[in-house]
Amino acid sequence: MLRQAHRRIYLFALAVLAACSILVLSTPPLRAQATAATFLSFDAPGAGTAQNQGTFPLAINRSGLIVGYFTDSSNVQHGFMRDPDGTFTIVDVPGSIVTRVTAVNSKGLVAGFSYSSKGIPAGFLRYLNGTLLTLNAVKGSSYTIPAAINDIDQIAGNVWFSSNITRGFLWSPTQSFKIFSVPYGGSWVGVTALNSSGMIAGSYPGVIRQTWLRGFVRDDAGNFSSFAAIDGALRTYPTAINASGQVTGWYVDAHYQGLPFLRDADGTITLFTVGTGDSQATSINDLGVVVGTAYSATFENAFKRDPAGNVTMLTLPFSNVGTAVGINLRGQIVGAYNDSTFVTHGWLMTP
Repeated sequence: MLRQAHRRIYLFALAVLAACSILVLSTPPLRAQATAATFLSFDAPGAGTAQNQGTFPLAINRSGLIVGYFTDSSNVQHGFMRDPDGTFTIVDVPGSIVTRVTAVNSKGLVAGFSYSSKGIPAGFLRYLNGTLLTLNAVKGSSYTIPAAINDIDQIAGNVWFSSNITRGFLWSPTQSFKIFSVPYGGSWVGVTALNSSGMIAGSYPGVIRQTWLRGFVRDDAGNFSSFAAIDGALRTYPTAINASGQVTGWYVDAHYQGLPFLRDADGTITLFTVGTGDSQATSINDLGVVVGTAYSATFENAFKRDPAGNVTMLTLPFSNVGTAVGINLRGQIVGAYNDSTFVTHGWLMTP
């Protein structure tokens, strides 16, 4: 929920390189859900059935492979992969007490992180044969958290150091780790997204006001562009970037309301609203279709926005409390919903 998202305030590195952008305000028409779409509810084997337990999808790839994690009846978290035919593969890093799969590419390689019994998180890459490669960025780092993986097997994420410094990283099989901070920035960087050409998106804090977060895009040559969704935005959170360099996410305005945005590769920013309350965009596919979640006091409603700006509310047949977390090129959308007993389940929409 957005209230929870507000509490997840990233500590990011500072940059002063601002990207020039054109601001476009958009209030798109709301459309009824397409009747041809089919919805499927799913649960990972072993998922718990008590409050705050269940299945939590995080991403979907081009073929419909879904990844995420589930919480079992003992409140232990395990990673999972769900094939398009419904077959599940459980992912547990040996010796870990928590495993989450956070990202998947079109080949079926997945990345994520785990916690050991000592409470130290480490990143991992899982190959198609099930082999797990531990991702420990550099000597002196406390832990490594992958956020995204692309189709050339690059992984982007965040590295924490014992001196309370966070950096971004880009890993590849041939060049290993590249650690980076935003130019002219401070101690913190928060990477959230990576596209097929190696462009990275994320956020970082302002110099004087550490809670005023700006977004950034880092291209494959290491050049940075910095932006805020609007002038005076308290926080700008990029969440996804597609192959053409479009970035979506959400921002917090001066009234502490969260609203979604779309930033084109040329820096043009389009703001849009969904309903009358808080909303946030969470994913974008290579066609420019955005998905996210609108919030009110009593429900969470998944939505999609097409490239023309039309917004469709997705009425789940299972519950009025549902979020959207990913969309693939085929238009399949994945998310999670809570039932009446506050158990979480995954859902998949196929157009």
